[in-house]
Amino acid sequence: MKKRIWLLTLGLVIMMSTCAFAGEWVEDICGMMYLEDDGTFTAATWKEIDGKWYFFGGDWGAMTNQWVGQYYLGEDGAMLTNAYTPDGYYVGADGARVGNPVDPADTSAYVGVWKKNDSPILVYVTDWPGEAGSLSLENDTNGTTFKIIPTNNPGFFTDVLGDVYYLFSGDILTEVNAQNNVRFTKVG
Repeated sequence: MKKRIWLLTLGLVIMMSTCAFAGEWVEDICGMMYLEDDGTFTAATWKEIDGKWYFFGGDWGAMTNQWVGQYYLGEDGAMLTNAYTPDGYYVGADGARVGNPVDPADTSAYVGVWKKNDSPILVYVTDWPGEAGSLSLENDTNGTTFKIIPTNNPGFFTDVLGDVYYLFSGDILTEVNAQNNVRFTKVG
């Protein structure tokens, strides 16, 4: 019996002394490096870590705040997805660049006459004087005019209090507030 306990204990000690390393992030003067299980650093390749994709250049660690082909790497080095890049491009779910950059100061696509769906109410959208990127909304039923300002995402605006949001998407304008969403269609 003692022999069995001794063999069982020896077996457990051997099993527990086997190290199982998982890769880990290491910071050095070159930036954030990824140390692989075998003791080498990831270099010159893409690598998925914890569900995010990173690109590692030569001996310089994870690259940040730059394009690698059609993919943009953010501040933390992870590839952006479903987001706008700092230079105005949109990247899709797979991280690839989609279309041309968006100039947040170019509001020409939003200026015009918008009709509230299922209603005769019209809203006139014009550029706000002297402030590139901001818009003026005027309601034709009561003559109320107010300013909306751009957010960090192209096509998204908010009122100056930040409690009503406006999303321009093609010929559809959606007003989002605490009570409901109101849709408008561009008519001119």
